[in-house]
Amino acid sequence: MTQTTRPTVDRILLPVANEDDAKRTCTAVRPHLSEDNAEIVALYVVERREGGPAAASLEQLEEHGRNTLAIVEEEFAGSTVTVETELREGVDLIATIFAAAEDCDVDCIVFVPRPKGRLVALLSGDPGWKLINKTQHPILVLPRPTEATQIE
Repeated sequence: MTQTTRPTVDRILLPVANEDDAKRTCTAVRPHLSEDNAEIVALYVVERREGGPAAASLEQLEEHGRNTLAIVEEEFAGSTVTVETELREGVDLIATIFAAAEDCDVDCIVFVPRPKGRLVALLSGDPGWKLINKTQHPILVLPRPTEATQIE
């Protein structure tokens, strides 16, 4: 019988976009964390739009970010995983993620691709694709969890 070993990481940057994404990403990353000394730097980026009106106030966006980061903290509460949170503002989402990876001295950036329709991806660009192709940091792209892998 062949035993499968999953790669583990010690200190990761975990960008999250909203509360559902935070839950989904935590579920997907849990099996890949070192058991003894795993550290997560959870990142939420408040995107500032150049030239156009914002959909919400900066205060509302920051509050949404804090709520999203709190989900990551809750998901790993009571475990041996250390969670730090970073709330950053930036005009360029990808550049802000890369800057956080550099500043926080992480081993890799870990994310779960977000579901997006083909038309939306074509018109707006796919951040996951940009993360993979424009980075100087190791990237771990995890599949979206299924019901069989959900945290109980």
